[in-house]
Amino acid sequence: GAVPCGYLKINGLEDGNDGWISILAVASAFQRKGIGKYAVSYAESFFKKQGKLCVKIHTTTDNYPARKLYEKCGYLLCNSTNTYTAKDKLTYFKQI
Repeated sequence: GAVPCGYLKINGLEDGNDGWISILAVASAFQRKGIGKYAVSYAESFFKKQGKLCVKIHTTTDNYPARKLYEKCGYLLCNSTNTYTAKDKLTYFKQI
C-alpha cells in the first residue's frame, strides 16, 4: 500500500559551494503535513555532507505555498528576476 507522497530533485553536486533544490513537489493528499519541510531538511543535510555551504531554490512570485515553506525553513530572498513570462522568478538561499 505504499504511495509516493512527493518528489525531490537536487542539482549542483559537481562544482562550487552551492547546492540547488531544483524540483520539490508534494502530492495534494499529503500537503500541509510536513512533507515539504522534511524534504527541504533532507536536502540540506545531504548537501552539508557533500561539503556545500549554501542551498538555493527558485520559485515564482505567485507560488505562495512554496515561498511560505522556504521562509519557514529559514531561507532568504536573494534575487528577483523579471522574465518575459507573466511570472517573476525568485531565488531563495540558506547558508548551511
